[in-house]
Amino acid sequence: MKRKTVIVSIFLVSILAACQNGNEAAQVLEATATELPVLEPTPTELPVLEATPTDVPESPTPEPPPPDPLPELQRITVDNAGNVQLIRTFQIPNFSTSYTRGQCSTSFSPNGNFVAGVCIKNRIPLWDLDTGLLVREHANAIKNEITCTFDPAGETLVTAGFGPNISFWNLASGDRVERLGDYDDPVWDVDFSPDGRMLASVTLDWDAMLSNPPDDESLRDIQMWDVASGEQIWTVKQGVNFSLSVDFHPNGEIIAVGKTRGDVYIHDAATGNELYTFNTVPGWPNPGAGNIGDLAYSPTGRLLAAGSDDDKIWIWETGNYGLLYNLEGHDSYVNGVVFSADETFLVSSSDDSTIGIWNLATREMLVRLESHTDTALRVDLNAENTLITSVSWDGTVKLWGIPASE
Repeated sequence: MKRKTVIVSIFLVSILAACQNGNEAAQVLEATATELPVLEPTPTELPVLEATPTDVPESPTPEPPPPDPLPELQRITVDNAGNVQLIRTFQIPNFSTSYTRGQCSTSFSPNGNFVAGVCIKNRIPLWDLDTGLLVREHANAIKNEITCTFDPAGETLVTAGFGPNISFWNLASGDRVERLGDYDDPVWDVDFSPDGRMLASVTLDWDAMLSNPPDDESLRDIQMWDVASGEQIWTVKQGVNFSLSVDFHPNGEIIAVGKTRGDVYIHDAATGNELYTFNTVPGWPNPGAGNIGDLAYSPTGRLLAAGSDDDKIWIWETGNYGLLYNLEGHDSYVNGVVFSADETFLVSSSDDSTIGIWNLATREMLVRLESHTDTALRVDLNAENTLITSVSWDGTVKLWGIPASE
């Protein structure tokens, strides 16, 4: 700092020499020659400012966009079946594979406005076909739901399974309006008579089936119900040969029952009397070899089809229930069958995860539809034959058809 003071003083002396007024110069020199104190900066600690946390509201999860409306569709025929494609996939609400797997079911309402599907333990969904939106979820299934169907008037959805009752759901309100039975064992399939006055059901008795030897006396097996009164009309027990599927003939006078060991029984709908018994492939001592997973009469009642665990579809004429032929092409059990309205083709579903469409005249598989990632269980066709629905253990109900633009 002294070096700086000397330099400044010399500079000022030079200025004074040039000044004419000596007094002013002396005053300047005197004032400037004094050493000024050096001010050292005093360190000060600045306070650390911490950010004050604020609760930022989470952004609401955006609603998924609504599905596209159902496109205009062509009627499916043997000539255009090769163009059938996936139209829409519905995810079954609250679906879980952590429960016992059993049969699953899907069905179109008679007016073609809705589709329902049940599979394992879940809420029971009803979807609007035009919008693709979920109309409602009926109450939680107490246990696994296995089967569903609509009454012929299209006013009621009926579901059943491992729960204690057959449940009737009003389509308008979604309320459960009736319960039939008090079961300890699963109701594997149900079907309405064409006039809607009777409901046939088949029950699989787990305890009796698993006992060794099987307990014949405990089996309730086949039941017929009066829908109006809720009373049971008759019941039939049929020993170790357990029932898996049931279908009313279009005349409403007889029912066909598909059973384990490849057997099919025909019963009088009014009395329960056995009319015919015939077989596909005897399965004992291999219980799974010939099980009839599903059967269906054709719309005129002229034909009866059965999907079997021997990977085949069996077709009988119903005059005397003589076998006409087999359809072969699936790689595993056939779980669902349904005829087209004109009886020219048949739709099937299989453990191989595919849906098949068959030409009944040539007995060929016209197309194999692939999209499910697990066993495909039941199938249905709408009345116009423009849509196929299928249900799977992958937790989905799928719609198949041909857009009019194709």
